[in-house]
Amino acid sequence: MPGKAGFVRVLALAALFPLLTLAVTSSAGSASADTSTVIRFGTWNVEVLRPVSDFGRGLLPLLGRTDIVALQEVDTYDKEQLMQAQAAAGWSYFRGRPGLQEPVMWRTDRFTFAGARVQQISAARWVGSESSKPAQHARTDTIVHLVDNVTGRRVSVINVHLVAGAIRGGRPWYGRPRLFALYREGLVNVMRQIVVERRWGAVFVSGDFNSGWVADRKHLLRTLPIRTMAGLGMRSAWTYERPTNGLGTHNDALIDQIFSTSRPSGAWVQFDLSGFSDHRPAVFWYR
Repeated sequence: MPGKAGFVRVLALAALFPLLTLAVTSSAGSASADTSTVIRFGTWNVEVLRPVSDFGRGLLPLLGRTDIVALQEVDTYDKEQLMQAQAAAGWSYFRGRPGLQEPVMWRTDRFTFAGARVQQISAARWVGSESSKPAQHARTDTIVHLVDNVTGRRVSVINVHLVAGAIRGGRPWYGRPRLFALYREGLVNVMRQIVVERRWGAVFVSGDFNSGWVADRKHLLRTLPIRTMAGLGMRSAWTYERPTNGLGTHNDALIDQIFSTSRPSGAWVQFDLSGFSDHRPAVFWYR
């Protein structure tokens, strides 16, 4: 966890980032921070190489609408400094090596931290011309254990970012068998993690699945997330509620999802937070 020196450096950045302190912004999926038993989950791929100013303009309103946030592609230390600064607003986080790009944040008045780890879900693999990165590195996800201070429920958050470019239109991308094998390896290992994590408590698998829910639902291939997750009784929040404007979290696709055995009481894409990444954040409510 970051040290005191990191917080001092954050304060020095305040003049550069007028959004540094958390402010609650009203939108679909927003609610006051109270003792409700609803858990408000957010997930957002912040896009690598974006400036920290964009990160702040998207993250801070999102924190005002959530109790737990899973982030993907957090690539620089100045973005972590902004996360550190939210301690004064009652937030903490876990960001561990080698999975630095997939941190999880939570409200400290709502949850007690009970442990976390980074775990490998796929090995390094050569995919050649099937990707702009021929040599794919080993991929990891982040697993965080939290205890709900309101209900006493134990929660396991698995924050994933499956490899991009392996799926197109709800099917394996033609001509990319090695990349799809990498995708499938990651998904299968996430399923194995779910089995283990159920010994701890309620499991929520969040993040960027790089597989659109609508296209996946159309074909229902057993090798893609919907049917794979269904094998353990896990369903995407988009199963129950989706945007009506034809848009998603990434262009028109709902690739950013949360899978759980619980049915959400609400699911929203945060369209007012568009433009700070190539993804839009999503917020889900669970009782």
